[in-house]
Amino acid sequence: MQEEVKDISAELPQESTPAQPRKEWRLRINYRMITDNLPFILFLAVVALVYIANNHLAEKKIIRINRLSREIKELKWE
Repeated sequence: MQEEVKDISAELPQESTPAQPRKEWRLRINYRMITDNLPFILFLAVVALVYIANNHLAEKKIIRINRLSREIKELKWE
């Protein structure tokens, strides 16, 4: 039983630097990437809508509080 010893250094890929850098900058957004990330994209859209709605509700409440505080001051003056 004799095992063969191979020289694996010839099988290893030689590291070489590319002669020219890639000149082509393609947009790395494709159909598969969009479909894979669609749930996350929808989640971000829903969070953005909730954020905007919350901002509008807060502004309405602040306006109402200011109006009521003015009414209270006027009633106290009377």
